[in-house]
Amino acid sequence: MSATGLGPGAVASVRFTDLLANGQAVGRMNGVVVFVAGPLPGERARVRVTQVKPKYAVGEVIGYETQSEYRAKPFCGVFGTCGGCQVQHLIYPAQLAWKEQIVRNALRRIGGFANADVRRPVGMTNPRAYRNKMALVVDHASGEPVFGFYMARSHAVVPIDSCPVVLPQLDAAIQGLYGAARSPQTKAAFAGARHAIVRAGAASGQAVLSITTDRQSVEIKTEAPAIARRIRGVVGISNSFEPRTANAVLGRKMMYVWGKREMEETIEGVRYRVSPASFFQVNSEMVGRIFKFLAPGVQAGRTVVDLYCGAGTFAIFFAARGATVVGIEENPLR
Repeated sequence: MSATGLGPGAVASVRFTDLLANGQAVGRMNGVVVFVAGPLPGERARVRVTQVKPKYAVGEVIGYETQSEYRAKPFCGVFGTCGGCQVQHLIYPAQLAWKEQIVRNALRRIGGFANADVRRPVGMTNPRAYRNKMALVVDHASGEPVFGFYMARSHAVVPIDSCPVVLPQLDAAIQGLYGAARSPQTKAAFAGARHAIVRAGAASGQAVLSITTDRQSVEIKTEAPAIARRIRGVVGISNSFEPRTANAVLGRKMMYVWGKREMEETIEGVRYRVSPASFFQVNSEMVGRIFKFLAPGVQAGRTVVDLYCGAGTFAIFFAARGATVVGIEENPLR
């Protein structure tokens, strides 16, 4: 038993009052804060303690006693196991309200802006099939390569054969990767693969693929044209290697082995060229809405400093409308 009076295995009825940015619900058990994945604010559940820390505990749901009117049925079969999404069990209007509260709390509690005015979030038309980047883990534990995502707060891999939040082109690319990884013609390129990163342009249909390995791979370079034929829209393939850590998605070095270095994307008339390693907003539809919101305030002659500018998403937009822009980015290859 810990100083909190709780121990692993303790069970109690808990009412949840808040939802963290990582999707964990917040409640109290015997006066101790407990974090649990799955419940929503207002719900009550039977909870079993799994971990006890000096100032809080972590638990798991045994069963629900009440459920929120804002609870939704997740649209992905691996939601709750895969760590890629946190709040599919919350209806979309409530998700927007939750995000608004996260921003407000950050400004007030961390920033010290007591009277911060936070406007209501602008949401998507349909919050599905929007992500333009997909970073898959390549798992070799079963012999043949399996593609998936990490579990939440774990390095265990959740195998997938589709993903409903990525662009349809990227969703189709998953099967293309499986085909390439298991074909006698191209499977050698995936033998040492750790990650496969695919980025696509919603407007252009172009895509670029990068395969991360421990060391530079001759096989990826040799087999790149055949791999490209299996994945719709791929215009370039690169080999990322020498990752800083065992679970780093990209390596410290990048070799462009076939085709183009970047794919193209167009948002509100602004055209971009984006590489697999570039920082670029993953939701092109929402970037377009941000542009429309900002446009009235951008006049010729204004000076804008774009910090952490990545591929220049906003810097190029401002410059195209006559502003003088200074973009600052630590990586010269972005």
